[in-house]
Amino acid sequence: MNDSLQKVLTFQVKGVMYGIDILKVREIVGRQTITPLPDSDKHVCGVINLRGSIIPVIDLASCFHNTFVEETPKSCIVVVDGHERTGILVDAVCHVESFTAQQIDKACGVHSSKHYVLGVAKSAHNEVVLLDLDYLLRPM
Repeated sequence: MNDSLQKVLTFQVKGVMYGIDILKVREIVGRQTITPLPDSDKHVCGVINLRGSIIPVIDLASCFHNTFVEETPKSCIVVVDGHERTGILVDAVCHVESFTAQQIDKACGVHSSKHYVLGVAKSAHNEVVLLDLDYLLRPM
C-alpha cells in the first residue's frame, strides 16, 4: 500500500476543477498583457514578458471547452516547468491539495481518449481532474 501524498495545485477553468503536480509549478502571476502570435494554434494566446523571459501562454478553456478564459479579477497565469517554461491561463487558482493513491481514480485517465488526463482525485468537497503536463505541453 502506498501512503505517500501527491500534492497538486488546483484551479478552475469554466467551472471544472483541475489539478497539476505542485512540483511543476514555478509561480502564479496576475493577468498580464499577452502579445498575440500570428498563425499560432488556437489554444496559444501569445506570449508574456516575465522579468525579461518570454513565456508562451496557453488557454486551457480553448483546449478543453472550445471557448476562452474571460478576464476577471481572479483569472491568472500559472507558470509551469515542462518541456519549456509555459504559462497556463486559468479562471482562478484555488489551493494546494494532497491526495493519497486511494483517492485517485486512475481508470478515468486510462479509459479517456484524452491522454493528458491522469485520473480524477476525490476530496471531501469536490473532484479534481488531474492533468499530465508533460503530455499536454509536449512539443508538437
